[in-house]
Amino acid sequence: MLKRVAAVLGCLLAVSLATSACSIRTTSGSDDSAGGGGRLPASSIAAAKSRGTLIVGTAPGYLPFDMKDTKGTFIGYDMDLARAMAKSMGVKIQFKQYDFAALIPALKQGSVDVAIAGFTITGERALEISFSQPYYAAGQSMLVPSSDGSTKSWRDLDKAGKRIGVSQGTTGAMLAHKLFRHATVADYENLPGSTLALTQKKVDAVIYDEPGLRIYAKQNPSAVRGIWDRISTENLGIVLKHNDVASVQWVNSFLDSYLDSGDEKASRQKWFDSVAWFDQVQKQK
Repeated sequence: MLKRVAAVLGCLLAVSLATSACSIRTTSGSDDSAGGGGRLPASSIAAAKSRGTLIVGTAPGYLPFDMKDTKGTFIGYDMDLARAMAKSMGVKIQFKQYDFAALIPALKQGSVDVAIAGFTITGERALEISFSQPYYAAGQSMLVPSSDGSTKSWRDLDKAGKRIGVSQGTTGAMLAHKLFRHATVADYENLPGSTLALTQKKVDAVIYDEPGLRIYAKQNPSAVRGIWDRISTENLGIVLKHNDVASVQWVNSFLDSYLDSGDEKASRQKWFDSVAWFDQVQKQK
């Protein structure tokens, strides 16, 4: 069965690359865009196949999707997904680390082929980049100090003098800035920064993707309490260059074969059903 899947993916990739070679005009070392005479961008997947290496932009700190272990190895659910992509293409993989807010600019500049970092699919983002089909359904939730036994909803904290911690550039940050009209929304570089602020009583709550907050709550049950009624429900997608149709088609075909496969189920079980890996995660400052 795996050989048949690999064969189908190989055919799809070959067709995708052939299509891009015939219909997409490319210039060595350049980044074609709709602004340059209306041409579509060169296929990132085709470029990676030709290069022999898939370059993936990511932002460690989004547990359990995007992390680095104490040896500096990129680990997590998204990293397993990226490695499976490279394997199906028959190429090597190279990870490039960025702050989350710098990932889309890096992609647009051609520094990476794809960005995989727990990106929520939104219409606003889709105006400047392209998304694959969803590979994971997530949502925004909230953490409060364990000493706070009265807060039941984000609305309870939308008061003057209250501070809400978020990770800059994330969907949670964008949502919080829209929702809270009276409380102050404080932007931090990443989840470790915002949760540290929570434990230091610099903020009254943290809003972030539910999986990451659940992991943190499991590790710090005496310090924080989760409010698990989702503030929003979102889908995560792989990010590619805007209008890179050939690459989007190939990635979607790959996801059709990968999701719910034995490898994907093993990855999901490892990262979401257990926290045995937590002590191996490189602690961020």
